[in-house]
Amino acid sequence: DAARAAAHASPTAALSAPPPLGSVVARKAPRPVLVDLCARTGRYSESTRVWIQGRNFCRDTLFFFGREAGRPAEVVSSALVKAEAPPQWDIFLGAPEDQAAASVRVCASNDGGKTFSHALEFVYTRATPAAAAAAAAAA
Repeated sequence: DAARAAAHASPTAALSAPPPLGSVVARKAPRPVLVDLCARTGRYSESTRVWIQGRNFCRDTLFFFGREAGRPAEVVSSALVKAEAPPQWDIFLGAPEDQAAASVRVCASNDGGKTFSHALEFVYTRATPAAAAAAAAAA
């Protein structure tokens, strides 16, 4: 092959030409970094607004709360997003009735879930039977 011989003679000969000046070139987004959550707890039966501070957030960043599929968030800046912690209806399945809280890992991905940031903790709560009885008695 003449092309194969040319590539061996000059390693750069087989490379394609660079894109035209001014064209858009897709870059791999850096891995997001989570620093802090503002709302660290929420009720298991409802969504909770969570402000997430960190780095490398973009419009493609997905946030994962426990086993819940990644969800997009409102990107305020590359260091701040407004997300929703989704309800976790099954988080207390099989747990003792008096267990009042359960935590999940929160992480982020800029590549559709192939790689993830380190995780922070978010705690879901429920009213224990005693707390529910006390609330009902007070009403």
